[in-house]
Amino acid sequence: MNALTRDDLVHFSGNLQYRLKLLAQTRQHTDRLLATRFNIFHYLRPDENLLSDIIRDLLDAKGNHGQGEAFIKEFLETICSSPISNWQFRSVERENATSLIDNTQRRMDVLLDLGNFGVAIENKPWAGEQKDQIHDYVTHLERRFAGNFVIVYLSSNGGKPASISQAVTKRLLQEKKLILAAYRGRFREWLERCYRICAAEKLRWFLYDFMAYAEQIFSADEETIPELDYE
Repeated sequence: MNALTRDDLVHFSGNLQYRLKLLAQTRQHTDRLLATRFNIFHYLRPDENLLSDIIRDLLDAKGNHGQGEAFIKEFLETICSSPISNWQFRSVERENATSLIDNTQRRMDVLLDLGNFGVAIENKPWAGEQKDQIHDYVTHLERRFAGNFVIVYLSSNGGKPASISQAVTKRLLQEKKLILAAYRGRFREWLERCYRICAAEKLRWFLYDFMAYAEQIFSADEETIPELDYE
């Protein structure tokens, strides 16, 4: 293979600068109609609590998004891999207390009560866990839902919780009572599916921004999924 000459590098640099200039000019025109760089999350600067609030609201069948149970159905199909039948939405709560165990001071980020089944979401985009945190959640959920539950451990990269042993983690994964989800993996796929079925244009743009935010902020995930389009 022939080495690049100085003239080759000069030509390449000039070509690249021309293309970047052309891209900037094109974006300037298209942004008048599409605002491709605008994202509401740049202003919200969400922390863990705000992200949990948004997730809770999207999973509220009686919420002001107006889409009923549609987002719950997509969540169960996309993130909860085992089928859940005969469920009925009862409530979705933030900071739900572990009232059925000795350590009543624990608070689950999001708890979705589907009558015969419980879905707890532990949202850990940045922070770690407290000692025995997931263990306490498991004990509480076992008692509240008679063993019919799943904990969705949502993190930046789809990693495993550190507050339970590897043996317990393996058992919960095998029993499908623990789901590892990454913001750029299953979670993003859920947002994508919600975007596609959502009938409210205002909300569709919010979901679009949420997906773009997840892509920009969080690192590559362990649950690689194909690129998705937005048509």
